[in-house]
Amino acid sequence: MVISDKHKFVFVHIPKCGGTYVRNAISSFDETGGYFTSKVGFHEVIGELDYVHIPLEILEKYFPDEYGKLLSYKTYAVVRNPLERFPSSIAQHIKYNGDNNIQRLKKHEVRSAVDAVISWISDNRGALVYPPEYIHFQPQVDYIYNKSMKVSDAIYTLENAAKLIGDIENRAGVKIDKITSGSDIAKNESFTYRYEMYRNIFELIRPLYTSLGKSILTDSAVSSIKGVVFVPQRDKLKQIFSSEYVRDFVQDEYKMDMDLYEKVKSDESNLEEVYPT
Repeated sequence: MVISDKHKFVFVHIPKCGGTYVRNAISSFDETGGYFTSKVGFHEVIGELDYVHIPLEILEKYFPDEYGKLLSYKTYAVVRNPLERFPSSIAQHIKYNGDNNIQRLKKHEVRSAVDAVISWISDNRGALVYPPEYIHFQPQVDYIYNKSMKVSDAIYTLENAAKLIGDIENRAGVKIDKITSGSDIAKNESFTYRYEMYRNIFELIRPLYTSLGKSILTDSAVSSIKGVVFVPQRDKLKQIFSSEYVRDFVQDEYKMDMDLYEKVKSDESNLEEVYPT
């Protein structure tokens, strides 16, 4: 979360919605000393808390001063199609909870991770805040609404995040480096090995590549190698994430997020009817 008292705006960072790139672009406006931009720590009541992604109901209860600014300032947020967000959240969860990135896992290992996450979410449905290792699965509506009241009032789809940067630039009257296209946000996409054979070979030579490869290879050569060895995680693991089992879970568990995303996509200025009163 970025708070600018000078320009009277707040950016609410919804996990796995391109918020890292937006936050980095506008970080110079933050006046909290980074308190809500990079901290995972222990809260005396809540326990372990990801301070970067605090749902609004928790923010109101434990951080009332900051929550008050959301009500009085212009509040920005980015939302994402839940069917695209869920695979990205899985990749982040795997990285957070172990030594492996998703590209280093076999398909059955990824499938097991998906099953475990679905089980955890099902068992903890309705929690006001997820622990840090699961925060990337927190419903998006928890960052837009507090109970039935819409708090975030300037909401953009991930595909339109560049406009958010531009609108903040105009509000502040300061030129900032902004995201110019969807391809920039795609840099945050997770990748995996194209074939299991590539995974086995590359894992064997990884130490050599790490220590020598990057120093002797040009940037274009590195990019070419990565293009051959890796593919976007969503393409390689499409069989898992496009399965009826996973899609049905996401569409059911995140129905309100789906409705929110579609509403923002069609009309970013009128969201009141999305959340039932």
